[in-house]
Amino acid sequence: MGVKGVGELGTIGATPCVVNAVADALARAGRPELAPRLQMPLSPARLWDLMRGA
Repeated sequence: MGVKGVGELGTIGATPCVVNAVADALARAGRPELAPRLQMPLSPARLWDLMRGA
């Protein structure tokens, strides 16, 4: 078939989906101003620093 790159198709959308879920959780927790500052890769330390204002 000559098809390449099909194996990654299921993982490409996973990371933005998780970041969108975190942005939604921040908005529901009353902190929507933090959502535009989220960056991938989203690690617990980055999220903690963002929420603490570091």
